[in-house]
Amino acid sequence: MSTKSPAPNHANEAVIRTRLSGYDLLLNARLNKGTAFTEEERDAFALHGLLPPAVGTIEEQRETPQAGPRSSRHSLRQITT
Repeated sequence: MSTKSPAPNHANEAVIRTRLSGYDLLLNARLNKGTAFTEEERDAFALHGLLPPAVGTIEEQRETPQAGPRSSRHSLRQITT
């Protein structure tokens, strides 16, 4: 089995080699970049259809509020009772 690793977009980006692809790659919290996967990475790692079509950046994801109880004003106790 060959290792997939698309070329980085920037000279200072580190290359991380993995044999994971598709859903298995998205389940790995250390490797999942969400919408920051480039088109080339989506092709190489079979991610088309598993992510929203828009390609973004990690910086944009940091600026977007998280969904769920973490961003809610309700405490976990209020949600579960």
